[in-house]
Amino acid sequence: MANYTLLVNCRSNSSRAEEYIKASESLIYKKLPDCEIKYISSPIELTTEAARSALSSSVVIACGGDG
Repeated sequence: MANYTLLVNCRSNSSRAEEYIKASESLIYKKLPDCEIKYISSPIELTTEAARSALSSSVVIACGGDG
């Protein structure tokens, strides 16, 4: 079980969010070695993965979006 799950909205920031997170993966894994990163491309998939991750991770972090 991962303590942290990052859900990356690949359509965020004019679809650059995926690029930014992938470029930072080594730093993320260095700081959060028990982290799982999931790249999400559709709203339905995001809802499903958020619910699934909430059951299997201590912390779920949403990356990208309007907020």
